[in-house]
Amino acid sequence: MVLSQRQREELNKAVADYLSSNGYLTALEGLKKDADMPGEVERKYGGLLEKKWTSVIRLQKKVMELETKLSEAEKEFIEGAPTRAKRSPCDWIPRPPEKFSLNGHRAPVTK
Repeated sequence: MVLSQRQREELNKAVADYLSSNGYLTALEGLKKDADMPGEVERKYGGLLEKKWTSVIRLQKKVMELETKLSEAEKEFIEGAPTRAKRSPCDWIPRPPEKFSLNGHRAPVTK
């Protein structure tokens, strides 16, 4: 995946903040040298890398849960219902004798 120039700069600044906040000063100096980052890292990038990392993990977990739900729904769709075994399409149409008979009024429901 290719990052735009702005995204690359934001990523470098977020990594630089992470390195400086955790005391990896030699790695920070190397990053600043390789990425041509002059001066100090802005405070607005403080904790940004950790936030994005945790959000990626949370979203991956959600994707896995939704994929599981989707596969269960597809299985239910193919089998007809979660408690029934797989049925052929000819079994979907009711055949006589009927299992239930409705007794009650004979007038239309809508008046």
